[in-house]
Order: sequence, then C-alpha cells, then structure tokens
Amino acid sequence: MKNDIVLGAVDGGTVLGFLTALGTVAVLAEEGRDVTLRWLPGSRRAVLRAGGITDGRALAHLLCHMTHRDPPGVSPAEKMATTALLDRARALKLALAPGARRAKLEVAAPELLAEIEGLEEPEALGRIARAHARAAALYRSARMRAVPDPAVSLGRTLDCSAEEYGVFCRDAAEQVKGTGAKERRLADFAAAYGSMAGGEFGATPLCLVQGSGHQNFLETPGKLMTLVEPEDFEVALLEGTVTGKWAARERMSLRYEPWADRRHARMSEAPSSVPSLSLWAANLLAWNAVRMFPCLPGERRVRALGWREVEGRWRWRWPLWEPAVGADVIRSVLGLPGLWDGRGIRELGVTAVFETERYVVGEPPLCKTNLAVPKCVA
Repeated sequence: MKNDIVLGAVDGGTVLGFLTALGTVAVLAEEGRDVTLRWLPGSRRAVLRAGGITDGRALAHLLCHMTHRDPPGVSPAEKMATTALLDRARALKLALAPGARRAKLEVAAPELLAEIEGLEEPEALGRIARAHARAAALYRSARMRAVPDPAVSLGRTLDCSAEEYGVFCRDAAEQVKGTGAKERRLADFAAAYGSMAGGEFGATPLCLVQGSGHQNFLETPGKLMTLVEPEDFEVALLEGTVTGKWAARERMSLRYEPWADRRHARMSEAPSSVPSLSLWAANLLAWNAVRMFPCLPGERRVRALGWREVEGRWRWRWPLWEPAVGADVIRSVLGLPGLWDGRGIRELGVTAVFETERYVVGEPPLCKTNLAVPKCVA
C-alpha cells in the first residue's frame, strides 16, 4: 500500500527482530504519531505505516532523533560518589536489623555507629532510619544527574531492592499528567521492569544482562542512546542499505540477537573464540519495546505479559499478524490466551506464533542468561 514501509532487516521470527519492530511502534506512538504495524505473511518481515513518513531512510533518521540523548555531564569522580551513596544507603537499610548492625555501620557509617552507642533500641533505629532516608534521597538525586534518561535511573541493571523499586514507581506515577504514551512513558517502563514476588522485587524475564560481559539492562541502553547514529537505524531496519562500521558493532547488547544462543552444540567454534557482535539501534529499539510487557506480582516469581512458567522454565510466545494495528491493539494481542491454546487466533488475523525459552549457562556469579533460538509453534 502507499506509504507502507517494509522493514526488510526486521525478522519477526527472532526475538531481536520482533522487539525492534515493537520498539519502533512505541517510540513513534510516544511522539503522537499515528502508527500501525503488520507482518508480511510467509516472509516474517515487518510493514510499518506512520503519519508523515514515506520512506525508510527518513524513518531511520527520525527514530535516531527521537531516541538520542545527550550524555550526562558528570565526571568519573561523581560517578564513583554516586555508587558510594548507593552502597551507603543499602548498608544502612541492612543495619536496621540488630544482627547485622555493627558490621554494616563499621564500613558504611562509622560516625553513626559512634552516635548510637548506648542509645535505647527505638532511638537507635530511628537515627539509622533517618540516615538511610537521607542517603537514599541523595543517591536518587545523584543518579538522575548521572544518566541520560530517567527511564534508566533505577540503577545499572534490575537488581534493586523492593524499597528502591517502590520509590522509582512512585516517582514515575507522579510524572503521569495524562493518558497519552508520552505522559505515561516512565510509568510504563516502571510497570514493565518487574514487580513483587514473595515480598521481594522480581525483574522482568526480558532482563538477560546483569553485569556479565560488562553489559547491564539499564546501563547499556543508557550508553546506546548517546552513541547511535542514523546509519545504525538504517542497518537495523532496512535491508542492504548500510555497510561498514554500522553493520555490526561489538559489546553493546541486551543479548536478544539470534547468535546470542552460544551453547557449544549450536556453534561450530568455541563460544569464547567468536566475537560478540550487536546491532546498536536494534538493541536500543528492543529496550524501548520492553515497556509493552507489563509485569504483575506472583506468589513465587514475577508474572510478565506473554510469558509462562512451564516445567520450571520461563517460556515466551509472541504472534505475527496480518492486519495493520496500532500500539494499543498490539498490547492486547501480546497477551492473548490463544497464543498458548490456539483458540480463536486465526480469526483475529494472527498468522504465526513463535516461542523461546530462558536458560542459564554456568553457575552464579559466573553465569549467563540467554534465550533459545525461537521456533514456530503455530
């Protein structure tokens, strides 16, 4: 159709391809664009239509403009001070328990330890609690200055405490001034990052990187949004448009690429001998898609849209569809029960369903979490 843009480099049968397409929709919808997405039957290629955009190159340049952020003007010393504030806040939180108090305060706040010597327990607890609140507030303020976007201000990755997540959610809720995608952007990210499970914060199953390979679920996209160029988006979206340094860059990945499944049985060479390559813009757009997968509390583990726990492992199913639909309809389609039992999905225009599962290689702390190569299940 006229004004349709075929995203020839986006394969909806892969995790990165599907999330790249959804992230493109999310970014354009956030800016108020009338955007729809459909999939070419058989080819698994995405077809996008967005108001005022008529060609792929213009789309790539617009997405770069929309997702780019200026790097924060903080020095290495300020970054170290921010980390120290987080360590102090967490130590003070632990010091509220009498058994851990002396060991934690000796390292994190020796001046407070001397201050509470000889005090009655209620008064000592009160002083520690107030010191913790001050340290936490100072950390949040410093963290906001140290990141290019509020959506990545929760930390380097999703390893926060329930209290830290709760504060992030409250801050996000306070910024909601309307019902539009832009007004609720931070709240959508907060809802998608995880939820409570068994009294603790549980991260979304889409969070695969938590420090291994120097990649982190929030820090990595925070870096990408300051580094990507229009050519990165062209190579991520459009087939055969750009070569050279943009074709595949190193060490900036959320581990969604098809080649991230680096188990020996799936490779002709040892994983350590093969360089880790990534498409920067595709990873940034995929991170932007995370907001479309809200999480809910669970008894033992967090629950996420589109995911189910089957035989002790997380499995995710997603559909491809033929009708052109917008962001709100896409959110509904992602949670269809028919993706798991097959009922009624063909009548809704779903043409294929893919599945992947989450697996862990190695033992903590030297382990990696990946997604298996997807398979078509319907």
